[in-house]
Amino acid sequence: MNPLDNHPGARRTMYYFAFAVGLILGGLQVGYGAAATAQPSWLTVTLAVYAFAASYLGLTAAKHTPASGAEAPTSRGANPATASGPAVDA
Repeated sequence: MNPLDNHPGARRTMYYFAFAVGLILGGLQVGYGAAATAQPSWLTVTLAVYAFAASYLGLTAAKHTPASGAEAPTSRGANPATASGPAVDA
């Protein structure tokens, strides 16, 4: 069982954390590449571990994505009855 299944707030926090870590690690790797210097071994190892761990978060995200044809959730606090959108002829 995935411990994040029953905790959407924690799941959202983990997604943002994974995003921030990936952005920082990717930026460091691009910086070393642009400077034409050797990438440190700690960065290589950290990127490998990050890629492995991110696959688990991707699986968690896929489990909580509506199937095609399912009704998409509305944004937080939005009232679907009053939400503006394109007019639909019935």
